[in-house]
Amino acid sequence: LYGVDIMAEATEIAKLRLFLKMVAVVEVDMRADNLGLDPLPDIDFNIRCGNTLVGYATEAELDNDLKYGDMFANQEFKAKIELEMEKASLAFKQFKAVQFTQDEDLSVFKSAKRNLRTRLNSLNNALNQRLYKATVVGNALSYDKWESTHQPFHWLAEFYEIIKGNGGFDVIIGNPPYVVYTKRDKYTGLSVADKYKIRDYVTSTSNNLYVFTIERALRLLSGKRRLGMIVPLSLGAAKNMESIRKLLTDKKYLCLSSYEIRPAKLFDGAKGADQRLNIIISCDSSTPALLTTEVQRWKSENRKLLFPSLHYVNAVMDDRILRFSSQVEKSIYKKYLRHSPLATYQLSSSKEHIHYRSAGLRYWIIFLRKGFNTNSASNKVIGIDKREEADFFMAALNSNLYWWYYAINYDMFNQTESNVLDFRCTFSNKLNFGDVAKQLEFDMDKNKRISVVNKKDGETNESFAYDKKLSKPIIDEIDKVLAKHYGFTDEELDFIINYDIKYRMGDELND
Repeated sequence: LYGVDIMAEATEIAKLRLFLKMVAVVEVDMRADNLGLDPLPDIDFNIRCGNTLVGYATEAELDNDLKYGDMFANQEFKAKIELEMEKASLAFKQFKAVQFTQDEDLSVFKSAKRNLRTRLNSLNNALNQRLYKATVVGNALSYDKWESTHQPFHWLAEFYEIIKGNGGFDVIIGNPPYVVYTKRDKYTGLSVADKYKIRDYVTSTSNNLYVFTIERALRLLSGKRRLGMIVPLSLGAAKNMESIRKLLTDKKYLCLSSYEIRPAKLFDGAKGADQRLNIIISCDSSTPALLTTEVQRWKSENRKLLFPSLHYVNAVMDDRILRFSSQVEKSIYKKYLRHSPLATYQLSSSKEHIHYRSAGLRYWIIFLRKGFNTNSASNKVIGIDKREEADFFMAALNSNLYWWYYAINYDMFNQTESNVLDFRCTFSNKLNFGDVAKQLEFDMDKNKRISVVNKKDGETNESFAYDKKLSKPIIDEIDKVLAKHYGFTDEELDFIINYDIKYRMGDELND
């Protein structure tokens, strides 16, 4: 087992937990010396502190930096580094062997550990100097400052016998940081990009550390490249994640399961617990496949059934990784794709409008013709060419079908203009939704209530909260009309009307 973390405290906690786990599974012999426990191994060189994303991970990365400058000096440097890495690898093997053969005298062990540490320090210093010259232009950053902020970790040197001898790690698992690379901290005003620079990542457009970590892991794997990661739901849904989706699906066998945060969360009490998550399990394969689950929702008392009840189906990737649960959904989606996107009917100068909110979605997304009558940054509007088209799309966007479309495609948190305009529903004069649009808006207006939010600065925000689920009978009637429009079967209509109904309706379902 090996591990790397940028926080020194995290590596110390990891080592302690490994020791405690080891002790917990040993049968204690009260009559034996030391209760029958073997001396705990020294794993200081297995669990390391450093920046996973900065440093030479493979020989190819080092070679890439040696293409420039004096060719003979570079060849000499490469030969010297390779020799030093071989020596460090032998020192590590000796250090491990000593632990299995040492007696009461610890001097041999201490000498082996000191020798290994000295060789690694010397090797890392040489690689750091080379990386600094290759990445820092001019006097933008002193070497000492660069080293302290970037904390480079050279996988090629630290785990040479694995990267070089084994071709990489057999398995890599992780729960990488969900941090936007260029987002500034509201207290310090600094982003990660201000603290350290990454380079040569094909996923740089994703702008998130968890994606960079996955790409790094893929370079460090050997053989069938077995990978397991817990990452945000955005991996399969967000447009800026296309590069990592391509890496994960190119000649890969990929299983992707998805998890909501309501009614229960995958992690309770942990930092980032409110993140909707994907668990990805991947390996290289001669028979590539993409398998997904629907978005999982569960109650705390049913947590033990969550993983045993996962059901994977062969998935579809259409820009995003669509979260299907059955063949019925595939059939629905195929018919859905025959229609035109709503963007076809949009005009920015139009006098007809549809209003919606970009946040606070929960299980229901509200679309109105007349607006929300409150001031909020989350209030959004799109323009539609004609009144009958605006009425038609207002009804269609409030349908169960739209919720299904949103749930299989997006992050279950934000509603953007592109989400709305990408929805496919061809306008038809035969479907007069004018009356039902007015009826639905009247019903939602009747069931709204005032919601007051107390802000940190002492001010209060007052807005309306819509209890849209009370209008479900009207919405179901809209879906029945849309089912004929799309050519859905009775089974497909039943699926759409009842999609997520257990959680969307809650106590009302029991009535």
